[in-house]
Amino acid sequence: MTAPVHVAIVGKTKRNPKWYLIDTALASMNMMLMAWSLKIGTCWVGAMEKEKASKILGLAEDDYLLTILPLGYIEGTIPKSYRASMERIKRQI
Repeated sequence: MTAPVHVAIVGKTKRNPKWYLIDTALASMNMMLMAWSLKIGTCWVGAMEKEKASKILGLAEDDYLLTILPLGYIEGTIPKSYRASMERIKRQI
């Protein structure tokens, strides 16, 4: 399985020491949600050799590689979600 586009999500640890993790996580989640809304497949890549990937990308020492998002149009049908429907999980207050 391959994707034609990959986006590295990188935070600047010295520029924003208190918020780089939150900022990068929010940015990646927003990118993933927008991609899926456009029928572009993506997923969170957590299992990678971050030091090796950072070197390949030429990142500075104070750069934090959060993840790399693969992006591409899905061949065939879009996989069904394993999540429960909103109707099933919501409750009346």
